[in-house]
Amino acid sequence: MMLPYVLLFCNILLLVGGQWCWKLALQGKSLSSVQDVVSLFIHPLFLSGVGMYGIGTVLYVLVLSKLPLSVAYPLQSLAYILGMFLAWIVFKEHITLYQWIGIVLIVSGAVFIAKGSAM
Repeated sequence: MMLPYVLLFCNILLLVGGQWCWKLALQGKSLSSVQDVVSLFIHPLFLSGVGMYGIGTVLYVLVLSKLPLSVAYPLQSLAYILGMFLAWIVFKEHITLYQWIGIVLIVSGAVFIAKGSAM
């Protein structure tokens, strides 16, 4: 019964990893011309992000075969939290008090959903 949650956690890591790769690939790019966009699409980090999303999608399909959508989909919101921590730590982005409160609410909701699905 634990395997779907492990797969879901791997899915979340892959989605956030893909976003991280895309953010890094965009560093210093303006995307003001077709050539800029094409160069982004062939950038190794951008392609890595696409690959991570692809693998994450396959894992999510496996998760959906084991967990109800009403459980799996809300638990994916944990990706928002991981993404915000990554933005804060790696990209030195400012996180406001309201965002911190939002993190607490998301975690609380995920705990309630996980506990409720175990009943």
